[in-house]
Amino acid sequence: MSYFTIILISLCTFGSIFLILLAVYRMKQISSQSNEINKRLKFWLSEKSIGSQGTGYAEEQPDKDESFARRVLVPLGEQVGNWMAEKVPYNKQSQARKLLIRAGFRSKKALQFFYAIKFTMAVVFAGGFLFVCSVFGKDVQAALGLAFIAGIFGFIGTNFIVDKIATGRQQNIDRVLPDALDLLVICTEAGMGIDQALLRVASNLGEKGKDLTEEIALTNRELNLGQERALCWNNFGERANSEELKNLARVIVQSEKVGASIGAVLKNQSEFLRVRRKQKAEEKAAQMTIKMMIPLALFIFPVIMAVTMGPPIVKLVSTLGKMS
Repeated sequence: MSYFTIILISLCTFGSIFLILLAVYRMKQISSQSNEINKRLKFWLSEKSIGSQGTGYAEEQPDKDESFARRVLVPLGEQVGNWMAEKVPYNKQSQARKLLIRAGFRSKKALQFFYAIKFTMAVVFAGGFLFVCSVFGKDVQAALGLAFIAGIFGFIGTNFIVDKIATGRQQNIDRVLPDALDLLVICTEAGMGIDQALLRVASNLGEKGKDLTEEIALTNRELNLGQERALCWNNFGERANSEELKNLARVIVQSEKVGASIGAVLKNQSEFLRVRRKQKAEEKAAQMTIKMMIPLALFIFPVIMAVTMGPPIVKLVSTLGKMS
């Protein structure tokens, strides 16, 4: 193995370790930001005045002595993310930003760190594949080609991971929404307005409905800031990319335009969602018979054939051997 290959492997390994540490630190920072958002949500859902003194939300003061990661790694990640963002067209950046919002990452620097993590994954995959090839004594040109392909997979794989998170978040919202609508119908029939009813529902959803609670709190905040109600309800459905939330937003906008009873509209929407959820469960149950054919054909049928046809075949072979 040549000196050039050894130097290249060393640089790739060092860069991979460095960028992995950066990605791990960023994930911890995102977790702390999530805890911060939960604190803010509790404050918004407490139904207290924003300007109240004493029991209001108190923002934690940062430590005076900043760590090495905050002073060095985070700015480096921002620089890498900004450099990557400059190379990406604006429409791709817009799509990535929408994907991050659907996944629940709403920080201003989420896009920069998203591109930084993509670059990190590409370097890690390429460096690791290059190291494996060097250990097994592959040719330098072939190893570089395979490492380049592995880096592309690492770069693209980040999108699939974030998309998986967004899909799971959407499914969680769709799963909780019928129960939330039942509570919303009860609150509106009790005489509460739609805004206060939403806050009351969000405060009772619990841990399983934290994603829907976050969306409701953000919508309520937009309404309190004075934005147009139709725009706020449309954003409520678009942020999670949930068709059921979009339908609910359209129903609320139409009922507010024509002055219809919001309680009756929500009750009909709740019944529709329950029927739709039942239909989806029946559809999945009907698909199970088809999906079970593959494991049956690959694993169970060969075993049954071996058990039933094995002894006669052995006996037939032994009989033919004696005859010959």
